[in-house]
Amino acid sequence: MGVITALFIPDGWLPNEGLASIQPYMLTYLLPVLIAYTGGKMVGGVRGGVMGAIAVMGCIAGVGVLVSHSLLPLAAIFVEPAKVLFLINAINHGIFTPIGAEQAVATGKSIMYML
Repeated sequence: MGVITALFIPDGWLPNEGLASIQPYMLTYLLPVLIAYTGGKMVGGVRGGVMGAIAVMGCIAGVGVLVSHSLLPLAAIFVEPAKVLFLINAINHGIFTPIGAEQAVATGKSIMYML
């Protein structure tokens, strides 16, 4: 993700607006899916990787529903046990930080940094 950003943003080495436009989507969707797939694969092989990827897509789709219905505190039911099981870096840096960064750019704030 960093290579694409460094190469194709307007101040990058090879500025290209079309290729730079995929960067936010890669941060929001691809990076969390890759992290979840890798973690799942380490635990349960290819099937575990697929389950991890499916689970993180549910989390990404579920983070909008919870926020729009003011149910974000319910996310702690799933997030906190996962953090205790040594997934804190994958959850914070792979899911919440990319989504929070995108929201902060779009609106100037993000609740994801509080999770």
